[in-house]
Amino acid sequence: MRLLFVAFFLVLVAIARAQLVREANTTLTLPTELPAATGYTTQNALGALTFTSPIDVASPPGVTNRLFVLERGTGIQIVNLDTMTKSQFMPLAAYTNSECGLLSMAFHPNYNQNGYFYVFYSLRISSLTYQRVARFTATGTAGNYNAATTALASTQAPLITQRDQQDNHNGGDMAFGPDGYLYISTGDEGAQRDGSNNARRIAKDFLGHILRIDVDSKPGSLAPNPHDESSTATVGDSAITAGSYRIPPDNPFVALATGSGNATYNGYTFPKTAIRTEIFSNGYRNPWRMSFDPLSGRLFVADVGQDNYEEVNIVNNGFHAGWSWREGKHAHTPAVAPTTPPAGWTSNDPIYEYDHSNDGGGSGNDAIIYGSSITGGVVYRGDRLPELFGKYLFCDYNTGFIVALTEQTNGTWTGVRLGTDANISGWGYDPRNGDALLCDLTADR
Repeated sequence: MRLLFVAFFLVLVAIARAQLVREANTTLTLPTELPAATGYTTQNALGALTFTSPIDVASPPGVTNRLFVLERGTGIQIVNLDTMTKSQFMPLAAYTNSECGLLSMAFHPNYNQNGYFYVFYSLRISSLTYQRVARFTATGTAGNYNAATTALASTQAPLITQRDQQDNHNGGDMAFGPDGYLYISTGDEGAQRDGSNNARRIAKDFLGHILRIDVDSKPGSLAPNPHDESSTATVGDSAITAGSYRIPPDNPFVALATGSGNATYNGYTFPKTAIRTEIFSNGYRNPWRMSFDPLSGRLFVADVGQDNYEEVNIVNNGFHAGWSWREGKHAHTPAVAPTTPPAGWTSNDPIYEYDHSNDGGGSGNDAIIYGSSITGGVVYRGDRLPELFGKYLFCDYNTGFIVALTEQTNGTWTGVRLGTDANISGWGYDPRNGDALLCDLTADR
């Protein structure tokens, strides 16, 4: 499988495997708004290079000639963009049943000095499934890790190893924010309609949330609460590796966890010592891909829906995405009581939603956008396609619709369908020019 990028064509060319280029334009003036008709397609971004189930891409901060490709079951490839050659950066076998596997990687903001990068992946321990966030160290020297070409799996230092009773809805994305903290997306464990009752809870597991942790233990950061999983795994098994990270003091549930006794949230009462203070935002089903806009710093999170709606959120501190009492902007009935929220319950609306049926229920271009499994994308900040600058790009894994969202002056967002390419599992940036890259998980392209 190959990595793809989005390209604009004055005339669509029906060649599926060739390397296509855009003809130079000397007379056309592009409109300020995108055309209603689809005029975009995907191209092979890395020439003839192919990969086995590519699921995520990343590059170290400031590096423009290297792209790291995460292959779902086997490890990480490094691409030299100057020579367009690849080599194995680090082998790492993962458990790949259902939606498991190597799911994402993120480079430490100070990677060139410390060589640290982080991987979210699935594994089996004593016949049980776990989702793990771990730190690895590249092979190199301080101040020159940008030149590293290999890493050893033996450098692994786990941070979180969360027991998972289902193999789907893992979320599994990671990104360092402008604040230097590591953000981690987790799904609700997988039972339909949140049958494990995770997304509404903040004093249970690390599931159904966006986490934010301090991997550098900055002054003022706090120790995490203990995490005992004796009800779901070996007695005494802890998801947290002691001393591996701390909690940013402004995380939204730190204040609620302060002191002794009990606290109440979403109608549930629990000991304050059980609150997962790692949570930055809660109420997610399967947040499949999130990204920070490199210009504005805003965090965009896509959440895969259950029966009817897919959604895109702009997430800030304490954002409540609403699952499982809400799907998109609509009421939803969870599998586990209480099936209606307590009095006074509120959540935050997504900036955009689309439904699962081609019923023309939207208006304008929104009426032709539908699907059933959103793959979150990126805000386009490249220079090759100026008409896309500042628009949020995402796609639907099943229908393949590639969509651009435009923010209107009144704060609402509208969607335009650009093109179609199914089985897209992830997005990223081409470090050479800021182009949007798409990971095609299954197609021979």
